Amino acid sequence: MEEKNNPTSAPKPSAGKAASKATPAPGKDAPAASAPSKAAPATDKATSAPGKDAPAPPAAPTTTSPSAPSKAASKAAPATDKAAPAPSKAAPKAAPATTAAPAAPAASAAPKVAPARQIVFDSNEDRFSVAEQAIADPDVLHQLVENLSTDMRRMRQFSAGAISVLADSHPELLVAHASQLIDALYRPEAQTRWESLEVLARVAPLLSELPEAAIVGAEASLYDEDNGTARLSAVRFLAAYGGLGAKQSLRVWPLLDEAIQCYHGDAEFQDMLIAVIGFASGDLDKDVKKALADRVRFDAQNGRGPLRRRTAQILALCSA
Repeated sequence: MEEKNNPTSAPKPSAGKAASKATPAPGKDAPAASAPSKAAPATDKATSAPGKDAPAPPAAPTTTSPSAPSKAASKAAPATDKAAPAPSKAAPKAAPATTAAPAAPAASAAPKVAPARQIVFDSNEDRFSVAEQAIADPDVLHQLVENLSTDMRRMRQFSAGAISVLADSHPELLVAHASQLIDALYRPEAQTRWESLEVLARVAPLLSELPEAAIVGAEASLYDEDNGTARLSAVRFLAAYGGLGAKQSLRVWPLLDEAIQCYHGDAEFQDMLIAVIGFASGDLDKDVKKALADRVRFDAQNGRGPLRRRTAQILALCSA
């Protein structure tokens, strides 16, 4: 319809018709050439891409060669689509690793289980300064108590000495550590044992109950044949604990009675008598009082010097 209305476009269709008539003619004149035209599709498949830029002779549209690249392209496209999700799957796996990172600070809270504090003892005299630090800083006190079970003998001894100094003024700070102090009574070295006994002598009045292990440990030191200081500290502890009540006095009296007899002539005996004076002034069972009075009566009447004065004081307390 447009060709009839537009006179300027009329020559173009006529030329097109002429061309269309001219092209089939060679096919009719030379039928042998039709065989190569059938073999051409193989070449057309390889050159189908450039054929889009320049329209080919009429035989090109009739071939199915353009469909081959389109299928290959359509097959190749899904391959690209499948490759794309791969990063998306890897990304979720990396995300949990990033979210797990905040857990690291929680592990840094370990210093509460094991305080990162070094307590250095250059000599036994350092126990006084360390004891002052322990009074002001609970972490230092905790570390001192932990040192009682360390593998280093020297550290056990020095730590027990610092705890003993602390117990002279602040025994209440050690009530929570009574079980570890009792455990220290079973160390092989005498100093750790006698220092722990001195501490327990001050802590015992603050405890509602004392385990039997404390009495057994004290008894072992009471009969330590090689160390008089350990024997003296055992008597001090047993006397302090036995004076707390009738039940306690009955428990420790057989041990104290034997100690008075065995160590009568030892250098530590006068200090043992001072501990027994404290025991006699406590809340003793009446049978224990009578037995103690009988034990010291001879020295109170026939002894001399400090021995007579101290045994006389014990006799008076038991007779009151």
